Amino acid sequence: MHSVNLNRFPSEKLTQVFDALPFFHQLKSDLPQDYQTLFNHSKIVIAEMHEAIIRTGEFDSWFYFVLSGSLCVYLDESSSVPLGHIYPAEVVGALAIMHDTERSATVRVSGNKRCVLLAVDYTPFGELDDVSQISVEGKIALLRFVSERTEARLRAYDQQMPGTDLTARLQKQPMLSSDASTIDALHYWYYRIDALAGLLKDWNLTLENLDDYHPPLVAPSAELIHDIEQLYFG
Repeated sequence: MHSVNLNRFPSEKLTQVFDALPFFHQLKSDLPQDYQTLFNHSKIVIAEMHEAIIRTGEFDSWFYFVLSGSLCVYLDESSSVPLGHIYPAEVVGALAIMHDTERSATVRVSGNKRCVLLAVDYTPFGELDDVSQISVEGKIALLRFVSERTEARLRAYDQQMPGTDLTARLQKQPMLSSDASTIDALHYWYYRIDALAGLLKDWNLTLENLDDYHPPLVAPSAELIHDIEQLYFG
């Protein structure tokens, strides 16, 4: 993979990239200080065809937003049948680092095109109750975003495999009584993510190349990504 520091790109292009991602667009509006902290801990990553961006068993602090191209998820390095697919504007790699565990899947570039990603270092989030760099509200925002995307993917899997107990297991998860930005709410979203990650891992062991969930998210424009690639490759 090619990692490119953000200072290589004009600020107006970077603003368009971040604004095109729903999570960052909302964070910039609601929590500009947290937005700036994560901006300062981000980089553009360019991965070539079939290249792995995450490998089963590894450990690191980076998660990714797909800007262009697509990714395939595999159980491990030797697997040839994908468990699922990740498309532009989706997030990948956050579940493991949120709970300080090794990667549980291998993620590779799919198709015959390179993949452009925004890589974000999770390090500023620190320990769960540490709000020295990212606020409680900022932590909840990311946990909630990842939780909602993971749950949407699980529900899509359940619809494609009738007769399973996934929906029932999802419904058994406790719900937050309010949307307050408190330490209690932070802990709720943290443990909900943990439960969803467990469900996803269980399902990854049984899935065989389902028609995967296509997220209703708007990705950065092809013209913008072309400009980013041109700035890097010339």
